[in-house]
Amino acid sequence: MTSIQGIPLVKPLYHTSAVHYRDALVAIAIVPAPRESAIPMPPPLQAATGGMAAVLFADYPESSIGPYREVLVLVPVTLDAPPAGVPEAGWFCPLIYVTTDTALAQGRELWGFPKKMATIEIATGEMTPEGTRAVQASCTRNDELLCSIDGSVSEPVDVTAISALLNLPIFNHKIIWAADGSRPDIDQVTMAQLEGALTRAHSGTGTLHANGEVATCIGEGTETSMLVGSGDFILPAGRVVS
Repeated sequence: MTSIQGIPLVKPLYHTSAVHYRDALVAIAIVPAPRESAIPMPPPLQAATGGMAAVLFADYPESSIGPYREVLVLVPVTLDAPPAGVPEAGWFCPLIYVTTDTALAQGRELWGFPKKMATIEIATGEMTPEGTRAVQASCTRNDELLCSIDGSVSEPVDVTAISALLNLPIFNHKIIWAADGSRPDIDQVTMAQLEGALTRAHSGTGTLHANGEVATCIGEGTETSMLVGSGDFILPAGRVVS
């Protein structure tokens, strides 16, 4: 594990280039991919039309940077002539929200995740005698409800397929501007790739509602397939793609 010193140097928010998660809970809403022009893509990324996008709510009760919650909007992309060792397809992350400054700073400064602070609620009910489990989650920023899911899951599913979905590479457009604002000091496409697997998962259906910037990316809402699972993961050091 690489030891690093982030800003502020007096007492850095993070010290490593990897994050370890234990007993992470994820609730995923699967939605149609947005139209090609909805989200600007930096080269070599290209929008993959006709596929599926995802809104992922995550609760990390135990991680190497402390407990926090997170919401990611993920849209499918392909890469035009990717460098050696970089997959030809994966996710692009246009929006992501977190509940702690440490998660925000490390995500932005290392991988280029476009993180913002938000209030995130995630609740999963107990399994009923009928074998269903309620799932409710919401993400609010500056008093605006940006997205929410409401549904239930029941059917156990093969964790291998869902783990493969979570392990797809996530590409970010990392931009850090010069001090005088005249140009970016850093303008890169980066890749982060989660490692690990779910230990259990269930599928079901629900409704996704979206407003504001989230609706701009994925539409205002739809009936959706849902996946809920838990497991242990590592987000290792990333890679510069271009």
